[in-house]
Amino acid sequence: MLLLLLKAAISLAFIGLCLFVLTVLEPDPVPPAPELATELEPVVDLVDEGEVEPEEPRALTVKELRDLCTQRSIKWRNLHGKNKHMSKAEMLIALDA
Repeated sequence: MLLLLLKAAISLAFIGLCLFVLTVLEPDPVPPAPELATELEPVVDLVDEGEVEPEEPRALTVKELRDLCTQRSIKWRNLHGKNKHMSKAEMLIALDA
């Protein structure tokens, strides 16, 4: 019985200490948040659509395709037998998959 009362007194003392720490100690002040813009500025398009033609994507060379295959762990060398490597079309298909 005495042990039970002692445990209850320790629990109450701990709770009181926690409340004291929470109420007496002041938290660090929070810096004010920077002001956010409420209006967005319009984006000005400096290039007319008719002046510049869109560039076509350039075709990758076989060397570049082989490097990409190597980076992605795709076997391209000696695929069809000794010194018979993967073709450019096969590499493109393998890289798309």
